[in-house]
Amino acid sequence: MPGCLPPNQPAPHAGRFHEPGDPWPLYASLDRDTMWAEWSRATSGRVAPEAEQRAVCALDLDLRVLDLRSVATRHALGVTLEQLTAEWAPDAPNRACLAVARAARDAGADGFVIPSAARAGGWNVAVLPGAFDRVLVARRRRLRASSGA
Repeated sequence: MPGCLPPNQPAPHAGRFHEPGDPWPLYASLDRDTMWAEWSRATSGRVAPEAEQRAVCALDLDLRVLDLRSVATRHALGVTLEQLTAEWAPDAPNRACLAVARAARDAGADGFVIPSAARAGGWNVAVLPGAFDRVLVARRRRLRASSGA
C-alpha cells in the first residue's frame, strides 16, 4: 500500500492527535473537498493542489471508532468542536485533541472521527496503528484537486 499508510516509524514531531515518538496514525478525510482542504493546510498553501498530482486512496474501513460528530460523545469526553479545531504547534499541543486520541486508545477503539480544522463542516477519521491491518485500499489513483476523486 505505498502512499496510503503513514510511515512505519515513530513520529519525529508532534501532530494534532499524536505526540513525538508515538506511532503515526492514519488520517483520512470523509469527503473529497475536505481531503483537498487538509492537503492545502498541511502544505501551508505553498503548493497549489491543482498544480501537483497526489496519490489519493479510497479506503474501506470497518473499525470501532469514537465518533465526535455525536454531541453526546463530545460531551462525554469534555471537548467542543472549537477546541478540536483550534490551532496547535509541535511546541504548543492542542490538549483537547491529545485527550481524544488518549480516550480512543484507552477505550480500545481503532480510531476516531474528528472535525476538520481545515474545512468548516468537514470530517476526518484517524486510524490508530493497531488497526492498520483492517484498512483496505479500494482504489489508489494519482489526482489533482481539479480532477474527480
